[in-house]
Amino acid sequence: MQLIQDAGFTGIALLALFITALGFVLTGKSKSALPWGVALLALGEVGQALGMRAVSDAVTGDKVVADIGVIVAIGSAEASANLLLGGAAALVVLAIGFLKARAQE
Repeated sequence: MQLIQDAGFTGIALLALFITALGFVLTGKSKSALPWGVALLALGEVGQALGMRAVSDAVTGDKVVADIGVIVAIGSAEASANLLLGGAAALVVLAIGFLKARAQE
């Protein structure tokens, strides 16, 4: 749960998309798991970019930031959590889709 908290809003969106993708792949309403895997990876990348943008704004911004170390730590944690969640969720969905397709052959 800490990983989803670190990921912020994008982590919640990733979790919702992951549950939706699992539902579609497991029930057979989706012919392929590939689009779901791509969407999960893309959302993870968006979350990573948002986290790194916060770091970039803190480091290169015109405003004087009182505690730049805290902002860098939070932004880096957000970026890495989103990348990890997106990759892991995509891997699980793709693996389940592959195993389901193999079982139907």
